[in-house]
Parts: sequence; C-alpha cells; structure tokens
Amino acid sequence: MSTEINKLDKDRDVREMTPEALWYDDAILHYRYHRLKALGERYEGWSAEDMVNLHARMVQELARRGLHHFDRNDDLDRDTKPFLKQYAVVQPSGQVLGEEVTLAEVLPFFREFKIRQPYVYLVGGLVVHGKTQGDIDVLVKDSPDLPPEFRHVLEWRILRALPERLRPRVRFSYDVFHGPFTDNIPLYDLTVERVNPENQVFRIRDRLLKS
Repeated sequence: MSTEINKLDKDRDVREMTPEALWYDDAILHYRYHRLKALGERYEGWSAEDMVNLHARMVQELARRGLHHFDRNDDLDRDTKPFLKQYAVVQPSGQVLGEEVTLAEVLPFFREFKIRQPYVYLVGGLVVHGKTQGDIDVLVKDSPDLPPEFRHVLEWRILRALPERLRPRVRFSYDVFHGPFTDNIPLYDLTVERVNPENQVFRIRDRLLKS
C-alpha cells in the first residue's frame, strides 16, 4: 500500500487542515485516483467513492476559505464535479449592521420558553363533581383552525395517555379567547424545549457528501 495514501484519513475534518495540507493531500488523491482508474491499483481500506468524497470536501473547504484549487481536469475532478453541483455557496449579504458578534456570544441567549400557559385543561362535570357518567372534557386554549397535522398529533398524544376504555369518552374543545369558565385543572403548557445543549453545528454539506 502506498505510504502517501496511508497517511490520509478519509473521515478527517478538513476544516482543521492547513492550506498546505489541503493542497498536498489533494495532489496525493489525484495521483492515486489516476493509478486506481488507469491501472486498477488498489489501496487497502479505500474505495473510489472514498477518494471522491474526501476530494469533494477538500475542494469545498478550499472554496470556503477563498483559496485556489488546482483543477487538473482529470478523472478525479470529473468524478467529483457532480457532487459539487449539489451545493450552492451561500454568500454573506455584505451588509454591516454593527460590531462583529460570535457564535459563542449569541448561543447562551437561546433558552427554553413557554408560548402559552396553561395550554390544555381538564374541565366539565368530571372536575366540577369529581365524577361523571358522561364526557371527559379537555379544553385546548387555541384556535379550532389549528393545522390538521398539529391538531391530530396533539389529540393523539393526550388520548394515548389514557387507558383504551376511556379514550372514546374524551371530547376536545378549542377556545383561544376565553379559556375555561368553570372549575378546571390545568394539564399542560405549550413549551418550546431547548435541544442540543452541546451546541453541535451540523454541517449539511458534510452529511450529504457522506450519504
């Protein structure tokens, strides 16, 4: 196995590479890809797809930094080109709106918050009298014109919280303006929950290239 290609890491984060390392590894890839295609020379642990994927990430990283990629118009460049066409480079707007801010400075401000509290109530005779032979009334403080997909999931989750024998007796009411006007038990708030506490950045181009 070539010592040059043995030094390459097909899963390496190209964002951590110096320009010199990007250019050097790019040259190795071009030479070894040519040998693979022209002579059938194989390299342990590497497929043609591995080389194309790494090359595409390196080309895009050079472009992101405004650095030149030495196009050779060879097999590797031609086989990589379809992958590069999938991504449009998003350019900054060019507007300067104030002093520079960093990602680390902005992220701490995004915390969990409540949109409406309470959002779901238990109401009706069951709450007023403590028992009922009729409906189990659930009031949602929202518009009855909720998108059907949201309303379906909301009602489905509430119904599944109950034993199967009680589900047919649940009656949902929607009233965004008044809320409950009799005895009630608040059940749920409408909350936006903060996720990804590690603040991991998901690089779309990397994920798509590996798919």
